[in-house]
Amino acid sequence: MNINCPECNSSAIGNYGFYSYKGTRTKKYICKNCNGQFTQKSFDPFVRMRYQQKIIENACLAHINFGLSTYAIANMLRELKVDVTPEAVRLWIKKYKEILKNKVPEDTWNLQNTWHLHKEYGVLKNVRKSFLVIFDSALNIIKIKAAEEKESIDELLRETIFEFGIAPKAVMLNKHLYKPTIPEIELQRRELMH
Repeated sequence: MNINCPECNSSAIGNYGFYSYKGTRTKKYICKNCNGQFTQKSFDPFVRMRYQQKIIENACLAHINFGLSTYAIANMLRELKVDVTPEAVRLWIKKYKEILKNKVPEDTWNLQNTWHLHKEYGVLKNVRKSFLVIFDSALNIIKIKAAEEKESIDELLRETIFEFGIAPKAVMLNKHLYKPTIPEIELQRRELMH
């Protein structure tokens, strides 16, 4: 296994014992060029982050792929009980944009069973407007649509279910359980119960 120093990129690396923490042992290395010490975890960009890698990735992808503002993403995360500031989201995007720009969003079959509906007024693809976002409990964006006065939430859900071929077990709107009058959701609920 070829390991280069994360500081000077030198390949002159030697073993330097082990690092023990809470019963786990991690192999340490030393760079013979700059005398820097490091472990395999030094190469993981998400190490020592307060929030799970999945949440950070999906927050960044919401901005990269859909153009959502940091304020919109922070508000959506608050609905998932993840209390972050727009500034924290901006720093995540700055740090991980290059790593995640080629990442493909999750396959829709891996979506969580609870969908969240979030109405936001803000910047979407550099245009200030009102829009609806449907996302799951892991912040996978399912659908974003400009909010139109005449269109109901049930119509948007029906359109999304038809597009993806799957229906959620539950729908949350403004942190409260929403009961849509959509036969597709009721049908899937009955199938899951049997």
